Amino acid sequence: MKNKTSYKAVLYRDASLRAGFWDGKAIDKQTNPAGESADYWIVDFLASDFRVTPKQGTSRLATTLQDAIKTADIAVKQEIVAAATLARTLPRISMSINEFANRFNLSAAARESVSQQLRKPKYQEPLAEIQDQVGARIITYYQSDVARLDPLIQQWFRPIEYRDHVPESHWEFGYFGRHYILAIPSDVISAGWPKEMIPRFFELQVKTLFEHAWSEAEHDLGYKPGEAPLTPQQTRSLAYTSAQAWGADKMFDDLFRECAGTTGGATH
Repeated sequence: MKNKTSYKAVLYRDASLRAGFWDGKAIDKQTNPAGESADYWIVDFLASDFRVTPKQGTSRLATTLQDAIKTADIAVKQEIVAAATLARTLPRISMSINEFANRFNLSAAARESVSQQLRKPKYQEPLAEIQDQVGARIITYYQSDVARLDPLIQQWFRPIEYRDHVPESHWEFGYFGRHYILAIPSDVISAGWPKEMIPRFFELQVKTLFEHAWSEAEHDLGYKPGEAPLTPQQTRSLAYTSAQAWGADKMFDDLFRECAGTTGGATH
């Protein structure tokens, strides 16, 4: 929450933590003052999707089954046709495609045929949904500078959200960095540019020099390893170098603070 008029909030509710769909209500007054939520926040960040009406759900299922029938072999086609016929007798209930397949005991081949038709591109409107088409990175000498930059970023840009990327466990080492999603300022957009080709957001990363160096090498070695994935020993080696980078950051930041405190040196 940035302030009481610019914030994001979501509430999930369900009778069980183990089965069924969770109902959720979301409000997003950072990207849209009216409270309409950005698709990328719902789908990517919250790993959720927008509710459909019973009519929309039934229509989507019917289209999916029809498309699956067109591409399936005879045996699978007969399975799907039989399931579609029996589905007409179902009461008005919500169910996932897996629950539908289980109810009608579809074979693995039939499940795969139906699932293939449900798969859709991750982004329907890439220019509006992909957050990091435009990106920038600020590299600092010292870890304390990362926090020192935050009020300046908040002052000069319109933040949508930010996240501190750290390993899940305190016993682990890996990627470190602060990522902001910011609205693209209107004053950098030329009046002659077509609006439909201009992304709404950009990503700003703030890292120390050691975090930057480690992430660039790790990206080349570990994030895109090609056909040969890293071995457990190689992965440990990357974690070890991250620990060394973290240690170097801490030592330099401690020294910087000590020197600034004892000599009155300027901060950065």
